[in-house]
Amino acid sequence: LVMLLHVYLQILPPDGIEHLKLELWWPLTGKFAVAVFFLVTGFSLSVGFLNTGNAALVVRMVFGRYFRLIIPVFATCALTSAFMNAGLFMPVEARPDMMGAYYSFEPTLAHLVRFALFDVIFDYSTAQSYAPPLWVISFEFFGSLIIAAMLLGVGDPARRPAMYLAALIGLYLYHPWFALFVLGIVSVRLRDVLKQHATPAAGGYLMVLGCTLSVLFGENPYTLSLAAFLFFLGAFQLPVALAFFSNRASRALGEISYPLYLLHVPVSFVVGLPIYVAANGDPWLQMAAAGLAVFASLVAAVIFIPVNTAAMSASRWVGKRAAALILRPAPATGSS
Repeated sequence: LVMLLHVYLQILPPDGIEHLKLELWWPLTGKFAVAVFFLVTGFSLSVGFLNTGNAALVVRMVFGRYFRLIIPVFATCALTSAFMNAGLFMPVEARPDMMGAYYSFEPTLAHLVRFALFDVIFDYSTAQSYAPPLWVISFEFFGSLIIAAMLLGVGDPARRPAMYLAALIGLYLYHPWFALFVLGIVSVRLRDVLKQHATPAAGGYLMVLGCTLSVLFGENPYTLSLAAFLFFLGAFQLPVALAFFSNRASRALGEISYPLYLLHVPVSFVVGLPIYVAANGDPWLQMAAAGLAVFASLVAAVIFIPVNTAAMSASRWVGKRAAALILRPAPATGSS
């Protein structure tokens, strides 16, 4: 969804498409999808601990998270740097005005290493970015630390709801995106409550309400966070939605979702933008350029699956060893 929004509405928009007001169609509201992604992160990184109480799961996540995020990011940035150095990106002056702000930096090796390993998390700048969607990486990294702090420092939200409520209010006021990670934790328990006390139809109502809020209030992060939370919670309660999001096609898209998110902008600049500019305002050729960019992005994401797999393996390797070291039992002392 984020890819379609970026390609068809922002990078390669056919002339006249603005009259369709596609940004009001909730599936194409890119930040709505990102908000749901943050909720999924909170849910998936906490459900194991909440079900087992195994602190090692959280410690593994904390120490492995950087590698899980950064290995695909570095690969994406390296590929984009190679594209830029090979002259595959159109000169800034030849692009449409809205695309001139991107990829105008010098793609040196030092720039690549600093941005991909440090700046993407700790000092992000869109003007220096190898892929504009990388703005989420900082939120993902610090959101993961918030998840760990809540699980290890506070515990189960069912046992300490007041502390979770206080954390949610504070984070929501600071930045609602961070509150989504805690809402993901809370969703683990709310899912069980809904299953016990609400009908499946309630899930549908929650999803409709979430979609409606996202359309009415656009990309305002405060209302959008609430809208995404309602939609996310409702999907657990409505069987047909749960089946849709867990079917084979959805799982296949889930496998390539992270590489696709990272790669679709640079691929669109290389594959689609030259055709888009050459179309000289012809909407059909512009749509063809966008369609080709989408297809090429999907292919690139599939090719990148081994990189994503390597990131998961590295994350688990680092996390397991860190947990084994930190949680190692203290040696027994002899008694006299």
